[in-house]
Amino acid sequence: MDTYTLKFSFCHPKYWLAWLGVFTLFISSFLPYGVLLYLGRLLGRGSSLFAKKRGHIARQNIALCFPNLSQKEIERKVQANFENTGIALLEMSMAWFWPSWRIRGLLKLRGVEHVEKAIINGQGIIFLGAHFLTLEMGARALGLTKPCNAVYRKHSNAVLDYWFYWGRMREHKAMLDRKNFKGMLRVLKNSDSLWYAPDHDYGKHKSSVFAPFLQLRMPILLQEQVR
Repeated sequence: MDTYTLKFSFCHPKYWLAWLGVFTLFISSFLPYGVLLYLGRLLGRGSSLFAKKRGHIARQNIALCFPNLSQKEIERKVQANFENTGIALLEMSMAWFWPSWRIRGLLKLRGVEHVEKAIINGQGIIFLGAHFLTLEMGARALGLTKPCNAVYRKHSNAVLDYWFYWGRMREHKAMLDRKNFKGMLRVLKNSDSLWYAPDHDYGKHKSSVFAPFLQLRMPILLQEQVR
């Protein structure tokens, strides 16, 4: 596990935009949940005006996966996706900065008895997830239920990497680099729990596999979105 600390180098001007983003998330965390949802939807709608390429990719994906939908229905789904993306961005402020009691007030948990049974039997647990829009809130919710060891990928921006790590360690035991396979196996052998997203891209390697998406022949646009 890496040790993350604030560094003087984080004051460099190249990180100022990242700090502005983190500060904005911190300030927004004081807003009521309903207001955050409203602002998130507005943010998502506004971003759709500029993210033309992403919108085009989303339309292609939906049309391929749901060929029976009309163009109007596809547009509604694309719009909803942008709105939820905006909400997910502001939900990061909740996942990182909200106290535990506020998070618990929004949670509705099912299937906890299976986790408790595995713990009683001394079994290792793998929580399989994916990089959905609810990733940050899901990680915080899981930590409040069963603190575990989570697999992650370092962010290219050192300041954002620090805050992603800090936010996800609010409740969890440790963060393991996605290439630390020995560490993952050690966690399971010790009858501990591991959160893992099976959509990590390890490149073309004899030990990695690219699984077909919905078993369909995807065009280049769809492959770009999936990766």
